[in-house]
Amino acid sequence: MLNKKPLLGLAAMSIFATGSAFAQPPGDGDDKTGDVVFSASVESQCGIEATEDKADLAFGENYNDSHATVKLVSNRNGIKVRAKEVKIESFDGQIQKNDVFFQSTGTTELDQSALGWESGVDITRAQIREDNHMNLFARVAVDESNLDADEDYEVKTKWKIECN
Repeated sequence: MLNKKPLLGLAAMSIFATGSAFAQPPGDGDDKTGDVVFSASVESQCGIEATEDKADLAFGENYNDSHATVKLVSNRNGIKVRAKEVKIESFDGQIQKNDVFFQSTGTTELDQSALGWESGVDITRAQIREDNHMNLFARVAVDESNLDADEDYEVKTKWKIECN
């Protein structure tokens, strides 16, 4: 005995599926286009990252080839880069902050004392887009013969950016 109800249901589903596969879009029968919109928003980004965090310190009027490198990130109008901290304790009072100079290359080309860098340097978004790596060179404007021998001297810095 064969039950005809399941076969009848299967045949009806087969006709429905076949009809669905050839359905036309509503409206004009020749219209085979449709809009698809993709959207997203970009989060605000602003920051600084030390990619090379150690370099040699030069003495006198010239910088050496050794430099630290920071990567600047900003998709805003621009930033202000500041030397937030400049620590010179290892010199035990033999120099002042105005004896410490930093030179930058890459994102911006500057050479100024630590006091100028503490005030901050404005950098535009266009400068960051062109080159977002800033190389920092450091020197102490004191001849090393005026410093105590056999001492390890260092200038510790902390850099900060303010986002515009």
